[in-house]
Amino acid sequence: MCRLLHSDELLQKYHLTEGVECECCEFHFTNDVLGFYFNVEHGQIEDHLIGMIDRYSYSPIRGFVYNAYCKDCNKFISTYEIRNLNDEYDMELAYYITAILLPRQLEFAQKRLEAYEHISYKIDSDDLEGLEEDLRNNREYFEDLFSGLKDARSFKELLVDEEFDIDEYLMAYQNEVYRLENTVYSINTGDEKYNLTLNGQKVPVDVCPNCKNSVKEFESFALESCPNCGSKHLLYRIGANYD
Repeated sequence: MCRLLHSDELLQKYHLTEGVECECCEFHFTNDVLGFYFNVEHGQIEDHLIGMIDRYSYSPIRGFVYNAYCKDCNKFISTYEIRNLNDEYDMELAYYITAILLPRQLEFAQKRLEAYEHISYKIDSDDLEGLEEDLRNNREYFEDLFSGLKDARSFKELLVDEEFDIDEYLMAYQNEVYRLENTVYSINTGDEKYNLTLNGQKVPVDVCPNCKNSVKEFESFALESCPNCGSKHLLYRIGANYD
């Protein structure tokens, strides 16, 4: 049985979301309206909500992310459409950098999950000695915790707060690793008919880069069963996030 939820809030600012959750396992997928940018300092391609795009206007490579799901090979498809370049980058160089860096998203997600599993183990073991030092030494994996730190509270106080649930972070990052492990990428460099795979192969924009069957932009409601466990007990969501 499936339940359909609609947001009661009016759509404000650009943050349209569509998603699906499995009621039998931890799988969930939210298709936010996303942009991406090249983080030169960290050497990464990073996604961001489209309403925050001004914050990254300094980046030499920017664009939009479109998601699809292929029911034939059970792969998520993320297409990175390069839209904005600065004078130092031509489209060929931008494609090369994006193609090299996109697979590193999975590597980063795996390391972040391992870091949270380590912190979770220390919390469960009531071993908080040196915890704050661990967090600060690995800050790149714990930016969400740093953003949640308010006033003069210590991380120790934050992590033992009754409202803090490390399992929510673990579930979110486990799901992200699963999604990235099952994602194939394509890059659009301005061609209306073709995308490029990470190895430079041309594929029509409406074709899965993995199995070459036809796909459409991601629609949660097209999923008849969970890609992870096969259950048909799915919870569909459509709504809006906004500031």
